[in-house]
Amino acid sequence: MTLCYVCPHRCGVDRPANMSDTTGCFGSCGVGLAPIVARAGLHMWEEPVISGTKGSGTVFFSGCNLHCVFCQNYDISCKGFGKEITIERLKEIYHELIAQGAHNINLVTPTHFTEAVLQSLDEPLPVPVVYNTSGFETQDTLRRLKGKVQIYLPDLKYSDDMAAIKYSNAPYYFRIATEAIKEMYNQVGDYHIDDNGIIQEAKFKTFGCGAAVATSSMATELVKGKTIQQALEVTNKAVMEALDGLPPVKVHCSLLAEEAIHAALWDYAEKNNIKIEGLEKPVNDIEEKIQDEEY
Repeated sequence: MTLCYVCPHRCGVDRPANMSDTTGCFGSCGVGLAPIVARAGLHMWEEPVISGTKGSGTVFFSGCNLHCVFCQNYDISCKGFGKEITIERLKEIYHELIAQGAHNINLVTPTHFTEAVLQSLDEPLPVPVVYNTSGFETQDTLRRLKGKVQIYLPDLKYSDDMAAIKYSNAPYYFRIATEAIKEMYNQVGDYHIDDNGIIQEAKFKTFGCGAAVATSSMATELVKGKTIQQALEVTNKAVMEALDGLPPVKVHCSLLAEEAIHAALWDYAEKNNIKIEGLEKPVNDIEEKIQDEEY
């Protein structure tokens, strides 16, 4: 008997080996242990730095540990649409997508199939693995993925816990997701800029309130795929708009996020002995900038 604690629901049930298995008990995700895939193919409509020019090798798993009422893939996440496959077949799918030119292997909503995913990645792939998640993850599960995943692509769906419960059955979502995103950052590190000056990766590390984490996370998403000059133009107002606003007492967190972008660019310029037009040395005391904004 193996009790399932793979996601924050921690159902503690002995999940069946597959959907035909009459033993065991289904948990919140509603599926057994054998992976169920709804679709696999080259996906051109992820973030530009993920899809690239040839597409992201995307594997859409069926089932989900959330049940969002607004889910755009509801038939996949909640109605069981998909085909149950073996782990060997899952490996074959990865290599078929790579042969078609996929820039990466993009695992969409894989949390409830963590065991199968780990087995399918027992040998390194020649392209990065993207873990495309709702953000509702446990630290233990993420640590098991360390070294297997090169790119994390998490959602941060809610800052309001009551909304998370009402619309996604996800108690304590904001705390759990922000802690999960910190662990993801700790695993894969800082930003990367390619030879064409395009930001390939941007990560953050912050110690503060939930708004500070949310604005930092959004700032990294806004600069991905942009040139250095375009990243320099990302303002605190753009961060707030992307988050659909912030409470007045938390607006300063968006200023911290903007200043963090400038500090990262300044650090990059100094390390590479280049000058970025329009970039000023970051302030030592963000309160000075906040006062300037106010008055």
